[in-house]
Amino acid sequence: MLLLRSLVAPLYLLASVVLSYAAAMGLTTLIWQDLAHMSAIDWTVPIFAFMMLVSVGADYNIFLMSRVREEVQRDPERGIGRAVRHTGAIITSAGVIFAGTFAALITSPLSSIAQAGTAITLGLLLDTFVVRSFLVPSIAVMLGRWNWWPSRVGGGLDPPAGVRAAHAAGAARVPAAVAAATTQGRADPAPTAHGARLPHPRRMPAR
Repeated sequence: MLLLRSLVAPLYLLASVVLSYAAAMGLTTLIWQDLAHMSAIDWTVPIFAFMMLVSVGADYNIFLMSRVREEVQRDPERGIGRAVRHTGAIITSAGVIFAGTFAALITSPLSSIAQAGTAITLGLLLDTFVVRSFLVPSIAVMLGRWNWWPSRVGGGLDPPAGVRAAHAAGAARVPAAVAAATTQGRADPAPTAHGARLPHPRRMPAR
């Protein structure tokens, strides 16, 4: 929440991580209990898989959405697509490497370790190729500027501190410039087209 400065985005990012975890556990149960006709899933598998998938998924989500916020500040219309293109290769490579590492656990003779390796591998692949590539960007596009509520990004941008300081300094110089121009105009009236100078305007008597 503090990094994204939003209350909405962390909610559906957390929901997407939990969804990928639930899908991975469902596929793991289907493979080991229904297809392989093995015993029930060991009780340690859901706990271990939850810790790994939620932690890794949260890191990938933060990496993606922080880049989305930067790009949306520059271009509200095409910022999300540009952020996905810039971070897609990095997230995909990391997810595939991490999934390949845990896939080695499937060959373990211990059923609990093999089941945990299956759950984590499937969860990482789902998180990399489905959740992070399609689901999260789609939700971000549909929500639009509400992604960053209560802060304002896109339609009402939060300019950087340097830009705000420059705008404040420029606004402070405007009254001084106007006053200087007014004083110069009173002391030296502008010439007309024939070279004659206009008389000073008369001041209205105070009432």
